[in-house]
Amino acid sequence: MTETPKPIQLPVDRTRSMTRGLWRLAASVLVTGSLWQANPDWGLLWQTHRATFLALATLYLIMIATSLLLLAAATRWLLLACWMAELGVEISPESVRMKLGPFGRKTYDWSGIQMKIEADFDWELIDHMLGDTVVPSMRHPDCGEDLLLRIQRFAGLETEELMALLRPYVKRALSDMAG
Repeated sequence: MTETPKPIQLPVDRTRSMTRGLWRLAASVLVTGSLWQANPDWGLLWQTHRATFLALATLYLIMIATSLLLLAAATRWLLLACWMAELGVEISPESVRMKLGPFGRKTYDWSGIQMKIEADFDWELIDHMLGDTVVPSMRHPDCGEDLLLRIQRFAGLETEELMALLRPYVKRALSDMAG
């Protein structure tokens, strides 16, 4: 059995959150602006070319829905960047706790986390790997995505940095599953 790893605190990267929000907002404005710019005569289209009217109306509805979805996503990311409460990811020997403001609060117990390395790999070799090239998938039934990707997205860490920090937890989880 390996020793108990020390808790890790990872703050949310607010600059990346702001950037993500602004990009989504810009995309929403571009979609809406293109609809505003193309201003067909709806009455004339209905009277003369109903198929064209229906096709354009469908296209407009799809683009409006896309713009609204982008706007909603932009709002969440911008709120995250400006959130007044403490945000971050806390990784402790008991659980992975995420405090992500408008994206919610969630705690994932290690007992429910499934750690898996895709390739054939002997977990005992992890200490001998050069760098931090081994990236397992880390899944929990309550999370619809890979926890490592979620942590990486909100903390703004590169894969190598994150794996260097999580190496004791990965070793512990893989040894618990193997033994």
